[in-house]
Order: sequence, then structure tokens, then C-alpha cells
Amino acid sequence: MAGSVEYTLGIDLGTSGCKVLALDVGGRLLATAEVRYPMVVPRPGWAEQHPRSWWRAAARGVRSLLARLPPGATAIGVGVTGQMHSLVALDSRRRVIRPAILCALARGLPAGMPVVAGGGDQAVAYAAEATGPG
Repeated sequence: MAGSVEYTLGIDLGTSGCKVLALDVGGRLLATAEVRYPMVVPRPGWAEQHPRSWWRAAARGVRSLLARLPPGATAIGVGVTGQMHSLVALDSRRRVIRPAILCALARGLPAGMPVVAGGGDQAVAYAAEATGPG
């Protein structure tokens, strides 16, 4: 269709919500949407979320964003990002069996403290593993 707007869709599933945006081929922002979801803290230092919340937020965010685009706009690409180091446990039929365990937690800290207290190369390795790259 002549004169149709082409865009790239970006979806970011973060720890507090899903952010969606559309950029035209020149990199200009066309529209944004955000849908928030809760973090569950079943015990101090623990952080969990229900993966279904991510899916629902992404769907709502994309629908909201599409409603803000010009009629006839055409997606030419999609990029999706998500949270780091989140464990989603599945059963043998690939169904979610519990809330996802997020990286924003301190569950492993007590187990790692003896290594850190010992210092040296083990402490550096533990700290690098616990905090991730960069």
C-alpha cells in the first residue's frame, strides 16, 4: 500500500512490567504502551512472578500500541527482550508448574557467604556469578 507506515515493534518484558514501542524505519518513535504486573515476595529476599502475567501484559501492551498507530501501518520486524536469570519451571508437557523465580532475589546469598568470607579467587568467582556480567 503506497504511503503506508512501516515500523519495527519492540517488546521488553521487565521485572515490573511490559514496555512496548513502535519505531519507524528512520528510528522515530511512533507509539508506546506499558502494562505493569506485580512481583510476588513470598518470603524476605525472594522474588517471583507468574509467567502468565508476562504473556497477558505483552498481549495487552501490543493491542494498546497497535490502536495508536496510523491505519494501514505494517510491521517489518519484531524484537523481544526479557529479564535475566529467571527460572520458569515446567512439567513434562511444558506447562508452568510454579511462579517463576526471578534474579532480583537474595535466596542464594546465605549459601555463598562462606565463600565470600574466605576471600581470594573463590570470592571473586562467586561475586561474578552472583552479579552477572558488566
